[in-house]
Amino acid sequence: MYVKLFSLIGASLAVRLSFGQVPMNQIDPVSALTATSGFAVIQIFEPAFQAFNSTVVDDFQSNGTAITEVGAAFEVSNPSINLANIQGWRVSVWQSPSDASLSGTSLSERAVATIIVAPQTGSVTQLTNIRFRVKLTLNLNVPPGRLWFGMAPILDFDPNGQTYILSNPSPDVLGSNTNNSSVGVNPGNGFGLGALVTVDTNAAYYVKQGGGGGGGFLETVIPADYVIKSGRRSSGDLQSLRGPDGDSLVVCRFVTPNISNPPVAVEVKGETEFPFPSQIIVRTKQRVSNSNGQFLQRLELFDYVNLKYDTVRLETPMQPGWNNIEFPAAQPVNRFVSAQNQMKVKLSFFETGPTSAYLWCMDIDNVQWDLYAF
Repeated sequence: MYVKLFSLIGASLAVRLSFGQVPMNQIDPVSALTATSGFAVIQIFEPAFQAFNSTVVDDFQSNGTAITEVGAAFEVSNPSINLANIQGWRVSVWQSPSDASLSGTSLSERAVATIIVAPQTGSVTQLTNIRFRVKLTLNLNVPPGRLWFGMAPILDFDPNGQTYILSNPSPDVLGSNTNNSSVGVNPGNGFGLGALVTVDTNAAYYVKQGGGGGGGFLETVIPADYVIKSGRRSSGDLQSLRGPDGDSLVVCRFVTPNISNPPVAVEVKGETEFPFPSQIIVRTKQRVSNSNGQFLQRLELFDYVNLKYDTVRLETPMQPGWNNIEFPAAQPVNRFVSAQNQMKVKLSFFETGPTSAYLWCMDIDNVQWDLYAF
């Protein structure tokens, strides 16, 4: 059974508005950052180069609360790069480097927690002409104990070049108090160095747990209804959208040409108990089935003030396997809640590359709105 989750505004909200804990800050001081000697690639490339998809992992001691903020300091091979070309960030946490080495080209398999975070969730600070610092807000549940953290931008090699994690020999907060323990991960072994590569530096990552990156939690809204705008239902129902349990709503494409109208599009509706949240984060889980082609996923929120879907939307390539998406609504968020306390989100899917299967389907396993108050 799926139920709405919410906290009473008052004492419980005040408890949730804690400062949190930083078990790893290997970015600061930035004056100590150095280029990583040896393997340093952190990037998910276009499908033609997916064997090279890589990250560098480093350990931290988790207190068992959700990760609410992450960061990385990195450098690029192309000084003319446009960082707006980054389509998202894969953030994953594993029990061990060995598990990370088996994470597949999506860098998500065997993870205890993983998500694709939209670039709009954070900020990028330029440190030099080729060095940058990124900060992202999220809500990623992880278990307690020693864990291994890694990030990678989803960024095509052509025309952007490569991205490399920096290192810090004297970080402000050394993860797990283990010095120089980072490990390179290249599951596809495209570089020919093996799936695990010893690096032995302090990877320039930042992890914050607790403290509610988006403020105090109010409510998780589950779907109340859905409408298939394009495509045909193969299996599943409304209940299939109400939790990441493997029971999916499966929608397959018609023979409609893949033009501006997507072959598969589903509109999902919800109802909230709180009409005036400070922040809304939409979380979804989906995958493509019956095809090995290349696909784009789009997520849009309905604006009840302007009576149209908002122009600030998430578009990111589908990765192999399940795609866990987290998308924060653009401010002001009250326009995404109607006078009747309703909300709508539209998920659309496009084929962008060749496929060996004419018929393809989308498995949508979860849609939810998480509401917060500052």
